[in-house]
Amino acid sequence: MSWHRGFAILLVTTLALALPSLSMRAADWPYRAGPYRNNSTTEVVPPWTEPLKAEWQIPLGEGYSSPTVAERKLFIHSKVKGKYEEEVLAFDAETGKQLWRHSYTHKPFESDVGNGPRFSPAIVRGKVYAFGITGILTCLEAETGKPLWQVNPLEKYEAPIMMFGCTAGPLIEGNRLFLPVGKPGSCLVALDTETGTPLWNALNDSPTSVTPALFTPKVAGRGIVRHLIYTSTRGFIGVDPQEGKILWEYPLADNIIGTIPPPTVVGDVFVVSSMLTGTFAVKLEDQEGQLVPKEAWRNPRVTTYFTQNVAGAGGKLYALNATLIPQAEIALSCLDLKDGKEIWKRPKIGLYQLNMIRTGDDKLLMLDDIKGDLILLDTAADEYRELARGKVCNPTIISPALANGRLYTRDDKGTSCYRVGAVK
Repeated sequence: MSWHRGFAILLVTTLALALPSLSMRAADWPYRAGPYRNNSTTEVVPPWTEPLKAEWQIPLGEGYSSPTVAERKLFIHSKVKGKYEEEVLAFDAETGKQLWRHSYTHKPFESDVGNGPRFSPAIVRGKVYAFGITGILTCLEAETGKPLWQVNPLEKYEAPIMMFGCTAGPLIEGNRLFLPVGKPGSCLVALDTETGTPLWNALNDSPTSVTPALFTPKVAGRGIVRHLIYTSTRGFIGVDPQEGKILWEYPLADNIIGTIPPPTVVGDVFVVSSMLTGTFAVKLEDQEGQLVPKEAWRNPRVTTYFTQNVAGAGGKLYALNATLIPQAEIALSCLDLKDGKEIWKRPKIGLYQLNMIRTGDDKLLMLDDIKGDLILLDTAADEYRELARGKVCNPTIISPALANGRLYTRDDKGTSCYRVGAVK
């Protein structure tokens, strides 16, 4: 199955973001969404003038799991070829030398969109949390790969595996791990990060392919309110992370196939998109002691089904505008965060996915899914302006990692390392 054909079937899934606590160095990339949980980093990537050359390349098994980097180690989650088995691998992030490997078997699972793990390893306080395609959650020692505990919450709560496997992975905050399971009464569960022991389970809702997000707005009359955003096919639900209590609900009834991207938290609002509704911002208000979500603005023309929006400098938001008929195509839209109005639009930027990273000097580093090109964008301009472009991998929908002056990509062949900035 070709890479693009495989993804065409994968339209009904959303590659989730890991949003754990910020315990890693800023130069690391310990979660799929980067050190700040919002696809941004302090790393600076200067424009390159020569073709980018890989420092090293490593073949890998099947999977949509993105690379993650912490404490000079690169972590990968893959399927073992020809077996119902997955492996977590650790490499030296500078040399590519393998440091350790941990593998485990799982129940038979077959899918037309690939059979490898979807979710990236999360590295938190010296531990690796890896979530497999059938719901196996493994905690390992990051330094050695020593197994600490392993559970399968889907089996415990008798939840079904979605047709494309488990894509919504754990969100880690403090000593709690929040995981969508998808069983009525236990759609969202909280586990102890040290043992995997259940702490609470909540929500009578539909299964989701989106990892929960943390939202900490300042609400007039309430002060600072910290909670989770659970995304399902019928909308968004605010949940108390301590007890699992529902705080508010925001319906999105037209999201019928569950392809909504994870929300993008920007200050006191969160921005979401869908194919049928467009892109809109939501804020919370206190009404007679109740938290009530209100729409701040909406742009119905910017329809997104897969990629999370990225907030840029100068009050800008970068969103992908998707078209499926008569053919798959995405455009990149730059919106004003104040009102959602479009500043500029670049058509035909990709087919399904354009991975975006905001760099430390407020540029936008992008990896396309047509050629596998890396693109550096000038975000100060009120138009689409490329500063550099170069091929770094095969066409891929898998997001890269940017850490310590190096970019790590993953495609259908494996993972590659490129030096793109000053090595720290």
